[in-house]
Amino acid sequence: MRIAIVVPTVDGRQEHLTRCVHSYATRSGNHEVRFFVEPNRETCGIAWQRGAERATDWGFDLLHLTADDIMPGVGWLGPCIDRKSTRLNSSHLGIS
Repeated sequence: MRIAIVVPTVDGRQEHLTRCVHSYATRSGNHEVRFFVEPNRETCGIAWQRGAERATDWGFDLLHLTADDIMPGVGWLGPCIDRKSTRLNSSHLGIS
């Protein structure tokens, strides 16, 4: 399963970003995971939207939106967006 993880961040939070990416990478089992880091966007919503657009080009089975200071817990795949049941296009990506 291909999982796209979108992570907004800002300058000066490299330690948080590194910890977040490592944490998700070690809790992804045998899934293929790709991170779409969106630095210095005006809001998390804009960052998630831009990251989701980039992830769509990559192609994925699940899309997960997080932040650089969030570590995945048990069941973190549950709130992912399933590409097969949700067609992502510009109208679906209007995250605010």
